[in-house]
Amino acid sequence: MKLTFGKNENPVIFIFIIIPLVSLFLASSACCTLIDLNEFYADPSVIVASDGTSANMTEDSSYSTVLLSNDPSLGDPGVFIPLNAYTLTFNYTFVEPGGNNDYFFAWLFDPITYSVLQDADGNDLEFSLDDSGSGLVTWNLAGASFLGTTVGMEFQLNANQGDNAYTSRVVVSNVQVNPVPEPATVFLFGVGLSGMLLARRKNKKA
Repeated sequence: MKLTFGKNENPVIFIFIIIPLVSLFLASSACCTLIDLNEFYADPSVIVASDGTSANMTEDSSYSTVLLSNDPSLGDPGVFIPLNAYTLTFNYTFVEPGGNNDYFFAWLFDPITYSVLQDADGNDLEFSLDDSGSGLVTWNLAGASFLGTTVGMEFQLNANQGDNAYTSRVVVSNVQVNPVPEPATVFLFGVGLSGMLLARRKNKKA
């Protein structure tokens, strides 16, 4: 296929902007590893999406703690953390209606000692929330001692003492491990930005 450009079309835009940006999109779309929540043990009041990208955890009066857990020591496959892992992220929405007294908790743990894992700076890789809220949790994995191993991961919806409403719920979604940014991806972004500046300068001169 031969590409042709009209007299008002600038091939610089194609070479220095379109190609790098398309390449950047393709690189970014393959950059992360989604964690399949269907591989987690789920209590009866937990509904996991068929594609494993999200789970709806609803409080159950029969359980003080509602679990969505991936614990290798109990026969679960666990979560593999590759050597090039940079961060682990997930989205959450915690809804705690009036009259409830609950908290949402998530953590990465050592399946042998059942102790919380830490990042390279000694920070515990856990998250807790006792009021309604939503957001993105980001755990720094760069340089962590457990890279290249399989770990445990768990989400909990816990009832505090005195809770009688049992209507709290949590939605967890897009749990993924993100690798260290590749130099090639950064380079493509730089080329695309340079092309945009060059095209803008040419348009001003015209």
